[in-house]
Amino acid sequence: MQLNFSKGFKYVDKAGEFFNNFYEGDVFPKHVMDPTGMTVKIDEKTQLKVSPHHLWMHFVEPDSFDYQSREFLKKATLVNSIFEPGKYTRIGWRNYLVYECGDKYPEIIPNDCLKGGEFSEIVFTKNIEKFDSRISVSKLIKEGENTKAILFDIDIFKKEDISPENYSDVSSILKDIENAYKSDALLEVVNDLLK
Repeated sequence: MQLNFSKGFKYVDKAGEFFNNFYEGDVFPKHVMDPTGMTVKIDEKTQLKVSPHHLWMHFVEPDSFDYQSREFLKKATLVNSIFEPGKYTRIGWRNYLVYECGDKYPEIIPNDCLKGGEFSEIVFTKNIEKFDSRISVSKLIKEGENTKAILFDIDIFKKEDISPENYSDVSSILKDIENAYKSDALLEVVNDLLK
């Protein structure tokens, strides 16, 4: 999940104030920091990066979309209160969804479109609900088991200038993106590819 902003260079002045929020007792998590940004490993499944231009969080095997949304919004609210960016310019939520298909890949691309080869990756854009999206579909093989799978790399996002006074719009947009992930529109795209 990523929230882009402009005029976020208070990061340089207030990084310590922001990152003091990540102490557990007297212990600060593993991190890398320089003037261009900081990465914090919050726990084994959660990583955060912040810079003068964006907040980015990565979740491995999250419990739910709701959990990701809630945790990201907490950090975005912290960025808003401490760094006071000039405006927000983009909010995006990217997920990697894996479909295991056993010992054979589904025929995703019609053979007459392959011109004698087979697909390794398909990338296309699609409007999902009221958002732009970039969808990449590629082949995977599960290590050690030779199980074939399809990776759906789905990035749903909105580019829109949001002023700090309207920061609550970030929460609304994030909730709408979460709903887009749960929508029939996205499910139809995935199902059409797997037919």
